[in-house]
Amino acid sequence: MIDFEQAMRDQDDLDALCSWSPDESTVELFSFNDSYGFARILKEYSGYPLDRPIEAIIPHGVYLNTHAMEKPERDSELPAVLNYPAFRAQVWEQETDRIVVPSASPFLYALSMFRDRFPERPDAQGTIFFTAHTIQSQRTNARWYKVADELMALDECFQPITVCMHHIDYTKGLHKPFVQRKMRVVSAGNAADPEFIYRWLHLVSSHKYAASNDLGSAVIYAAEFGLPVHLLSHIVDHLPDLSVRVMVRPKGITQAQETRKKIVELFRTNTDQPSADRAEVVRYLLGAENLKTAEGLRADLEYVASLTKKD
Repeated sequence: MIDFEQAMRDQDDLDALCSWSPDESTVELFSFNDSYGFARILKEYSGYPLDRPIEAIIPHGVYLNTHAMEKPERDSELPAVLNYPAFRAQVWEQETDRIVVPSASPFLYALSMFRDRFPERPDAQGTIFFTAHTIQSQRTNARWYKVADELMALDECFQPITVCMHHIDYTKGLHKPFVQRKMRVVSAGNAADPEFIYRWLHLVSSHKYAASNDLGSAVIYAAEFGLPVHLLSHIVDHLPDLSVRVMVRPKGITQAQETRKKIVELFRTNTDQPSADRAEVVRYLLGAENLKTAEGLRADLEYVASLTKKD
């Protein structure tokens, strides 16, 4: 786990940080389990051997729908899923024959280990802004110059603004409107970087507030970390997103859209004060009720491994 000083040194060369490519070799049978260092986080927390794969699907981020599934998840031959939040069990049970293991987000395990190692936060100031991000082939519909102007117009208590960019968006040059307004731009790095979550946590820990122009996983994670979260007035129209998977059907308003709307409204109330309702929703979406001890998580990982063993 990198320390605060290393996470800050990494920001000195964003071109290198955001263009970093992982070693092609991985022990994981489902490559997406490597995203954000999730597989390694679960192994380090539980004491599971780092050279053994996790033989279950780890959900990629925070899901809001009950009906849709990512194609790689559907096509995977792994026998189980470490499911969260709880309502997502429905789609797995209806559309696959995988065993559903009630689980919690790897972020919660990373946060626990992070706080054990770094109990003191550095002097916190200003706001860290998480941009709505996109996939390789599609660009978000946000008007970034207007977003930058809205950030500049936030009350003095929210200043200064630090803009945290997804590595793909940085390489596309979407950081330029913020740089032109002399805002600091940072990144947690490539999503395949095993230090991604810890670098992200160090960046968050040095700020008093978080903000975004989308309801992405960064918003949920920042709220769980304990930062008041401010959603800008213009939230991007939903796109197929790498973090919060809200897949929209062709006609009508789906359950996922309604859920998203309610959570956006929840985050737009009591911005500067802790909210019990917001905390409850965040912890539910992260599967906190199924957070395990090291021994309990190790037992889950050994159990899913046993499902693939032949007689």
